[in-house]
Amino acid sequence: MNRYNALEQVMKWFGIFWLITGVGLFVGGFVPDELMIPISIATFVILLISSFLRKSKKGGIKLGILISFLLGITLRNVAEYYIGDLGFSIVASVVISCVILFSILSFIGFKLKRDLSGWGNILLILLIGLIIFS
Repeated sequence: MNRYNALEQVMKWFGIFWLITGVGLFVGGFVPDELMIPISIATFVILLISSFLRKSKKGGIKLGILISFLLGITLRNVAEYYIGDLGFSIVASVVISCVILFSILSFIGFKLKRDLSGWGNILLILLIGLIIFS
């Protein structure tokens, strides 16, 4: 599989997972508040399990679909909280800023010819430092 086909497959599943997250957002409106904490805990546990099973081909797509759906449900509750607390305009501007930044960085990554896979450890250390000092 060449680079273009691999990227095409990744982007296809990325879009599918976002659609499933959108379905989870819709379903999250009908889930009672009492179930949000157990669903959040279950989502976290499933994410931990998936991090150990990421090399396994068995159930990877099914697990991704489940995680996307559960994240959509929990995202609904989080979004409602922040919109109620901060206001819609601030939350919308943050979301739009993230979409723009992701689009720019993905375009740069797509057009860049160098392999940046060696940057992972350095960027992880920088991210942890940024979280600690913020």
